[in-house]
Formats: sequence, structure tokens, C-alpha cells
Amino acid sequence: MSVSQRSYHIEIIPPKQDTQKLEADLKQFASKLDRVMNSGFTASITDNAMGLLAFQGHECIEELRLPVKPEQILIHLNTCRP
Repeated sequence: MSVSQRSYHIEIIPPKQDTQKLEADLKQFASKLDRVMNSGFTASITDNAMGLLAFQGHECIEELRLPVKPEQILIHLNTCRP
């Protein structure tokens, strides 16, 4: 099976809440998401990778008004919530 016949999940980590460079991190998040959407792959957006508090992917997408294809978005929950 060739690469073009497979579906890939590409992990994208939203900016950390304690970042010192929020604007740059948001721009990088938007750029990565755009590349994944245009590739036809699935964006797997983590919530709190490595236990570090991060902004939620959907918050970043809404705030930046990023175009998305719902069938290409996967929210990857890493945090156990009681």
C-alpha cells in the first residue's frame, strides 16, 4: 500500500498556557493545522501533552477563525478527568 493510499494522524500541540510567546505559538499552530488540512490527513490535537497545561485546540481554532474540515479533526485527550 502506497503512502497516498493511507490515512495519517498528525499530532498538533496547541500553545502552552504559560508561554512567553503566545502570538508566535498561535501562528505556528495555525500554520501546522493548515498544512494538515491541505494534505488531506487528520489533525490529532492534544489537550495537555506531557501534563503541561495548554490551550484547548477548539479554543485556538475558534479564536483564530481557522478553516477546518470536521472529518479531518481528532481531539486527542491525554488528561484523565474525574
